[in-house]
Amino acid sequence: MDKFLELALVNYIRNHDEISDKIDKCYDTLVDELRKLLSKDVCDNLEDCQSNAMYLAGLAGMELAIGVMNGTIEQKIEA
Repeated sequence: MDKFLELALVNYIRNHDEISDKIDKCYDTLVDELRKLLSKDVCDNLEDCQSNAMYLAGLAGMELAIGVMNGTIEQKIEA
């Protein structure tokens, strides 16, 4: 199931450039500041981590949504 969700997420992001652009814009600001302090190799690794983090967050969100829809996860809304 995770592979299916990952493919669905990747396809969605590819078809909605504005999402990827917004994520990149936020992350680029952070990496630009870190480049002043850290080596190029470290910053390049951070960019790889950004892609992985985006997919993991997307998959977690999709799994949560599916769980809520099929009743295996109950939401608790706190006021």
